[in-house]
Amino acid sequence: HILVFMVHLLERQVTANRYLFLAILPEVIVILMSFMVLFLRQGVLTQSIKLIEADQQGYDNIWAAFLTVPSAGHQLEELRRIIKSIRPLHAPRQYNRVPRGENNIIVKIASEFVERNHGARKKLKRFISGSDEKQIHEKQHGGSVAEEKNEAYKQIDFDSPVSSLDQLFVQAAGVEPILRRKVQEWALASHGFFPAVNRGVKTFVSWEDVEATPALKNQIKWTSLKRPTRAVEKLLRSYGGDTSKLVDICRSSIVYEEVRDVTACMETILQDPDVTILRVKNRLDMHYDSKMSAGYRDVAMNMRIISDETIKMGCETHVCEVQLILRPFAENKSEKGHKLYVQFRNARAE
Repeated sequence: HILVFMVHLLERQVTANRYLFLAILPEVIVILMSFMVLFLRQGVLTQSIKLIEADQQGYDNIWAAFLTVPSAGHQLEELRRIIKSIRPLHAPRQYNRVPRGENNIIVKIASEFVERNHGARKKLKRFISGSDEKQIHEKQHGGSVAEEKNEAYKQIDFDSPVSSLDQLFVQAAGVEPILRRKVQEWALASHGFFPAVNRGVKTFVSWEDVEATPALKNQIKWTSLKRPTRAVEKLLRSYGGDTSKLVDICRSSIVYEEVRDVTACMETILQDPDVTILRVKNRLDMHYDSKMSAGYRDVAMNMRIISDETIKMGCETHVCEVQLILRPFAENKSEKGHKLYVQFRNARAE
């Protein structure tokens, strides 16, 4: 209808004043092309939503069924309380280490300058000690940061975000086995499960059962590093080429049957002295709009692991991701559904 209106308007302009029409013709073409692009874009978005309608409805039904459980509201509120107490960063990033060798002199001089000039302390404190994250770590662990952790924070250069995708993948490869051992410990302490395949059938294995029967470990399907092609897509589509914003190359997940177990896992992680939680996306919040994730819900955390092992490997600055998933949502995942979601994501340029 808009296009028809524009055509009639053009006919009148041509009749009234041919010269005026020629003068505004370029602008008219631009407007028409803009309307056409918007129309086609809306069509693509509508089609993309239809792709995942069935899966979204399935996830929404799971959530609706869960909310009918009498203790659901209390469990969700307790989880929300724990997450709220963390007070994480809004948007964590990947940072480099402070340069070694002669450049350490700069850090030493800056430290001495801060000691002598109280007015400059606030301005340079972030550069010297990474105070924001250190304070988060202190709050999460209920006290001052141990000396070795304090030294590790001094080695994170918060003025130097990572710009190399190769560097992130090398660090992720180093952190992956360490993170895997961590999630095994957390799962054991909180009745967690891991996705598994037994004779071609999708199932879930609790880490308690693996401890009792080690052969079950061979059935577990561990989360792999993000594919380089997907990392590049996300880098360009979502982050404008800023490599430091990619914080989920190294990732893992734990599956739970109850929200109270998710909360127990959160509490266990908070007690781990090697871990600082930098961000939490609580998709199990009752106020969360599930349309943002095609109905899917979980708790996703970004964290930094600073241990003797990661420090020795030079990957203590790397930020990774852990997802805590309720079993019904994990069971509803399928290869076909994932392919449709990829099409949905691509259509939205995400």
